[in-house]
Amino acid sequence: MMNNNLTALAGDKLRSIMLFLAKNKFRGYLTGFGITIINQSSSATTVLEAVLVGVGLMVFQ
Repeated sequence: MMNNNLTALAGDKLRSIMLFLAKNKFRGYLTGFGITIINQSSSATTVLEAVLVGVGLMVFQ
């Protein structure tokens, strides 16, 4: 269900925000660290990452 909802919301605006936040490895690390602090759960952040990869907004390199 989360995958379908993110797919519906994943427009050009969300893609450009993701590219801006993860422009390089250091910036991507800080973004992930900040989101983990906000979520207060590394498991929730991992699930969110898996969904973003499934939607195509993120890739693992």
